[in-house]
Amino acid sequence: VIVDDLKAKGSRTSKFEFWLNTPQKAEAYEEGNGARLTKRGAVLDATVHYPQKVNTYYNNIHAGSDMKEIIPLVKYTDSEVQKRIWFETEKVNSTKMIVTLDPHTASDSMEYIDTEYFDEYVKMTFEDGSNVIVNITEDNRLITTKDGFTFDGLALAYNDESIMLVRGTTLKQGETDLITLEYTGSVVMGKNELSISTYTDNS
Repeated sequence: VIVDDLKAKGSRTSKFEFWLNTPQKAEAYEEGNGARLTKRGAVLDATVHYPQKVNTYYNNIHAGSDMKEIIPLVKYTDSEVQKRIWFETEKVNSTKMIVTLDPHTASDSMEYIDTEYFDEYVKMTFEDGSNVIVNITEDNRLITTKDGFTFDGLALAYNDESIMLVRGTTLKQGETDLITLEYTGSVVMGKNELSISTYTDNS
């Protein structure tokens, strides 16, 4: 799961993009929210879960998102042209982009992900029972989920054996305090192990 926390400068608005590049085969989903990249017997399925509305583009020339062809330097003239698919948000001041990457063989199906949308978060449940909850509030403020978790920060991931708070300070399950940090950090705990990563020099 990739979560990009995106914000334009000041009060400006901008379109944000997520790019995929491959020298081999690339196809966008008919639904417009993902793409499949294929190389011989290997497949990568990329799905955009948030925002729910994105524009999908494809090119197979040397060009950026403006689709204006760029003539390569002489030494790169014979180099293979990358196929590019990218997903573009509407013009906003800030947003999250939530993308899953699912590598598998061509003979296997992509993993099913049950995605639920709420006012303040997106919840994804995977086939193995793992869950990822992404906080989509603008300031990653404290939220409470229908499952009884209260947390701030970017995301929460959990299964039957472990739990992870991503770039936050607080996590509660019901009335039980699980994580309290003075500074923003990421914490993983479970299986009698604890890992803490902080993002300041005050740790």
